[in-house]
Amino acid sequence: MRQHKVILLHDLAKFVKEMLEALHWEVLPHAAYSPDCAPSDYHLFRSMAHALAEEHFNSYEDVEKWSLSG
Repeated sequence: MRQHKVILLHDLAKFVKEMLEALHWEVLPHAAYSPDCAPSDYHLFRSMAHALAEEHFNSYEDVEKWSLSG
């Protein structure tokens, strides 16, 4: 079942934190090198990289629309 919200796991860069706040996205804390990190994270981000390879966005709204379009 598809949900109409985005949850993004991110780093601590100031720009990233400000953008997530502006978009009102939920933020999940996550240690970068935690031993309990799911091995499936590798496959998720690799798959996302392939899906985004040919995409070009002009605004953050376009990114949000793309991510919700399924």
